[in-house]
Amino acid sequence: MISAMKPESLLAQITDDADLMVAAAQRAGWDARVPGLEWDVRTVVTHTGAVHRWSADVVRRALPTNETGGSSAFWPDGLPDAELPGWIRDGAHALTTLLGQVTDGLACFTFLPGVPPRRFWIHRQAHETAVHRLDVELAGGGPVTAFAPQFAQDGLTELVGGFATEPGFATSRPGRLLLACTDGPSWLVEFGGERTRTTGDVPADTKADAVVGGDSDALYRWVWNRPSPAAVESGDPGTLASWRAVRIL
Repeated sequence: MISAMKPESLLAQITDDADLMVAAAQRAGWDARVPGLEWDVRTVVTHTGAVHRWSADVVRRALPTNETGGSSAFWPDGLPDAELPGWIRDGAHALTTLLGQVTDGLACFTFLPGVPPRRFWIHRQAHETAVHRLDVELAGGGPVTAFAPQFAQDGLTELVGGFATEPGFATSRPGRLLLACTDGPSWLVEFGGERTRTTGDVPADTKADAVVGGDSDALYRWVWNRPSPAAVESGDPGTLASWRAVRIL
């Protein structure tokens, strides 16, 4: 389940966020710790660049399976800190150029069933880069660049409407969580059973065991388990904890 945000806008977001990540890393310092992660800025930037190169390799070679095993195969060996800014920017540029050139008929490995591969990789890498840009900005104590409502809603659709419904993210504890959005569609998340069930565009006053309210930016940060001071939590702590168990780096 992926929103209709235009690919061109998402590709531009990738390179923009790579630039913002570099600027934030240089302010924070490469050894600064990232809140909520056992990583420093150097690790976040390197991870993001490796993911860009891994996904580009999957797309370029139209790999039917994840034969390289993921981003670890593209982790640079002993890259000096001074070269990291150019390395992350080069990888983002190469990835967006490639994704801008391939057709919608691309057939290759993905890890979200039902989404066409080109659309999947564009959306996935846009949000991969955006969330880790946020991590680096938080490591430096700010300023934090707000997510535009349309982009944040795209990310909510990917994570809440997509990944959260996969079997690996299910929890046996029943509960209804409402993500009540003040500037876009709200979501109902129903825990319990073999799969978590999610429904988009529900009324903001839908009955639930717990509610997280806020604008699209606040909810986007909250569902990614990142600090989100503007998100307001209420209701059953156990239901809120069921979502916090969802973690995708």
